[in-house]
Amino acid sequence: MVAHVSHREVKLLPPPAKFEPGTPNIPGVIGLGPAIDLVSSLGVKEIHAHEKELGSRMFRGLSDIPGVSVYSPDGTGVVSFSVAGENPNVFARKLDDYRKICVRSGMHCAEPLASSFHCEGTIRASVGCYSTADEVDALTESVRHLTRT
Repeated sequence: MVAHVSHREVKLLPPPAKFEPGTPNIPGVIGLGPAIDLVSSLGVKEIHAHEKELGSRMFRGLSDIPGVSVYSPDGTGVVSFSVAGENPNVFARKLDDYRKICVRSGMHCAEPLASSFHCEGTIRASVGCYSTADEVDALTESVRHLTRT
């Protein structure tokens, strides 16, 4: 990204090199081919249908738990929710400690939106083409268990 650096000046390389600091994402480039092969073998429509089905299963399972508010629409592969009386970061850690379920928590770079829900942030779970109904059920069963204790 730089042609020369001294105590008095910095000379950048011409574009696009000056916008590319650091090491290129070599693992990402290597992984892109197999990822394309996977999507091609499964089919985009089939992946979408699978994720929509699991997203609906997660939405329904979480919506049925007293004290849980679900903010995502039914049928999406990413579901944001909160648990009444629980800090989202603390609850996310509880899921990890209880059953090694990893979720995202916090404001998710959308603080005005999260604040409009009058919560400290949300817990966000997602599914992919490799996710299973058993994994979704493990999440909802764990949330149900942890909200009772």
